Amino acid sequence: MRSRTIVLIIWLYAATITGHGQEPMTVPGDQLLLQSLIDRSRAIIPVAQRIEFISERLLGRRYLTRPLIGSSMAEERLVTRLDGFDCVTFIETVLALTYAQSPEDFTQRLAAIRYQDARIDWKSRLHYATQWSAYQIARGLLYDLTIGEETLLRSKTLYQVSGLDQRQVEFRYYPKRTFARVAPGLQSGDIVFFVSGTAGLDTNHTGFVIRRGDQLLLRSASRRQRSVTDQPLDDYIRRHPMSGLFINRPR
Repeated sequence: MRSRTIVLIIWLYAATITGHGQEPMTVPGDQLLLQSLIDRSRAIIPVAQRIEFISERLLGRRYLTRPLIGSSMAEERLVTRLDGFDCVTFIETVLALTYAQSPEDFTQRLAAIRYQDARIDWKSRLHYATQWSAYQIARGLLYDLTIGEETLLRSKTLYQVSGLDQRQVEFRYYPKRTFARVAPGLQSGDIVFFVSGTAGLDTNHTGFVIRRGDQLLLRSASRRQRSVTDQPLDDYIRRHPMSGLFINRPR
């Protein structure tokens, strides 16, 4: 692990001094895994099964607190690493892999998922989950499953990301108490977002649903578990504070 870290530090330093800071940031070994995942998943036709296959091969990868490079004060870089994620970059990476036809295509798709109009710029990054979800729905990558009489409408002012202007959003969600009635309609590959009760924040976690018969798992990059892991979805909802959840399904 120490040698990998040293190699990565040298690579980043060299990229900075030679003026190639906009090249995608990866880590040693990623290209082989990337090509393998694309090649092995390409023949899997249903999108839900492709997501399940790819995400399963990333189980155990470490949780990273700040996996991306860039801020309101620092230049943004496209990070394509596969050795670790936070909950959002895990979702983005798996989705980009799911539809990619080549490593180059993966890079382009990841940028299109992470940034508005694929502009690799900190202000173009889709920082809030409600913003991210609405954007993917609008461009046809996902569709919304958060519909019907069970849902509630919430209006919230988002201001937790330092350097961004406040953002007023409205979104629908299923209250926590309704999960047992929502659960039968979920399938592998669905993306679940957990609604935060914290002022200025829309969600506090996200992950993929994985169905095993009647059992539903949450597959996510978990801060508490420090890795990409599976856990019973109903247990996660019961144990963690949240207002509820909203759900998207990849097309």
